[in-house]
Amino acid sequence: MEKIESVVDSQLSQISQLRKKLSSLQERKNLLTNALVGLQQNEQKSTHSKKQKNTNINTLSTIRRAYRLTGISQVQVGGYRGARIQTSYCGKFFESFYIVFIDTEEAGRTRIKKSKVLQHTIPYFIPISQISETYLSSQSSEPRFISIIQDYLNAFVARREIWKETLEKYSNFIFKTSVSLSYDVLDFKCKFSSRRLHVTVKTNDLLSVNPDYAIVVLSSMGRVIEWEDSFCKNGVLESLKMIQSHSNEQ
Repeated sequence: MEKIESVVDSQLSQISQLRKKLSSLQERKNLLTNALVGLQQNEQKSTHSKKQKNTNINTLSTIRRAYRLTGISQVQVGGYRGARIQTSYCGKFFESFYIVFIDTEEAGRTRIKKSKVLQHTIPYFIPISQISETYLSSQSSEPRFISIIQDYLNAFVARREIWKETLEKYSNFIFKTSVSLSYDVLDFKCKFSSRRLHVTVKTNDLLSVNPDYAIVVLSSMGRVIEWEDSFCKNGVLESLKMIQSHSNEQ
């Protein structure tokens, strides 16, 4: 019995360590504190019997697997229900964002409960108000609403990480860079042999990763339509790889 409980305690300790690593990504300290307090209170109420411990482990393991698959987990914040959305790109997890919901009642012949966003940490450029008006009505609609917000957040993180990778790979090739906060507009110049290449790309849909509009101008030559098409079709990294290859051939 002692050996089994020792193994169980070891597994619970590993789960506790995993929680601490995940919580370190949270941006709002007050949200983190409330969420952890709720979890600790639930843990203190559990008994120390073998059956209860095994049940807790199985439940936490299920939650952990589901969380890893979706990047979305439920939290309690000051008595309100909320969602924690952890962003990811290329198999790596990045920062987390939070949405806290509140139920309201609309006056009328029959009282209808509606779900509304009470607080959130979503970046300002993601149109959460418009999205909530379209997709958020009741508590049952929250998963769909959260999923759409997650798509916006992951697209944002993907554009940002692609730009970071671009700067790392082509630091000696591009210069005079300018980007928007949502990374939907990139403007930079490239050293193309003895000439200069000016590139501006724009992503009109914030749910998209690759740009859908590009202007590429080569000094003494003008716009290069073929390269503009490449940015929209292949993205920034692949297009710069191709352009740099042409530059080296000059």
